[in-house]
Amino acid sequence: ATVADNGGAYFVPAFSGLFAPYWRDDARGVIAGLTRYVTKGHIARAVLEATAWQTREIADAMAKDSGVALTTLEATLVHPSTSNNTLFAFDDSVIPGFKAFSGAMHEHGCKAFVQLWHGGHHWGPLDGSPPWSASDVPSPWGGVPVPMTTGQIGEIAEAFADAAVRAREGGMDGVEIHFGHGYLIHQFLSPLTNVRADGYGGDLEGRMRFGREVLAAVRRKVGRDYPMGIRISDQHAPGGLTVEEAAEVVRRLCQEDVLDFVNASMGSYHDIPSMLPTMGTPTGAMNPSAVPIAAAANVPTMIAGRYRTLED
Repeated sequence: ATVADNGGAYFVPAFSGLFAPYWRDDARGVIAGLTRYVTKGHIARAVLEATAWQTREIADAMAKDSGVALTTLEATLVHPSTSNNTLFAFDDSVIPGFKAFSGAMHEHGCKAFVQLWHGGHHWGPLDGSPPWSASDVPSPWGGVPVPMTTGQIGEIAEAFADAAVRAREGGMDGVEIHFGHGYLIHQFLSPLTNVRADGYGGDLEGRMRFGREVLAAVRRKVGRDYPMGIRISDQHAPGGLTVEEAAEVVRRLCQEDVLDFVNASMGSYHDIPSMLPTMGTPTGAMNPSAVPIAAAANVPTMIAGRYRTLED
């Protein structure tokens, strides 16, 4: 299918076609989007807490006549042990909002995904208690976390799964598990922030264990036909997760056939400009990290890096 044939869908398969138009709508239901976001995820909470009329107005502005086939609500909290000024999906109160938003988007032929997120040592609980992380390594922002017990690790894995169920019940079309940008799962993946001596630390295989358990829990609860992928980056920090290691994580997970897509990015809170490029940053600035990470996948991929037009 061409871009015109599928409403402007622009989704990228594994590296050989990194900048080529792509459409996939098979048994896994993976749908492509011209742009990953048509609104910033950090206003997503306001979107879902709006009235039904306001939600429809927002959806009209986002999807009507735009040609966009997919939008993702970003940084959606899965558990009260973290906080941010975004969506809370750790109880069923979010489901009506999901239904209103997804229904309005579907009227315009646009699919809607949810990015499931835990901030780890960067974003602690609203009650002011210490944040949770793989180890007691401080955040670059200064917060000192408590190392998670095995019971807490299991609790968070199930929280991701329960949030995915709420997304599915709310009519959302898929979920993206945040494996990057220095957030909780990334903190487990990185040797800089994971100094555990148990089965969740050590070599890359051990550091991948928590992320694998999250993916397994989500898949177990939403089924094989519900789209699930990850967003992942390197760390851009001395001693942190490298591009090569991030690519190896992708390679191993794809070999295990647990992912429907990979969204590759760059950086973490250890190097804010790498993760949040400014208006002056050139197009493709994240390619040094995003391209080799995406190249390791055998499923459809997305990349970021200030791409604003099809010509870019």
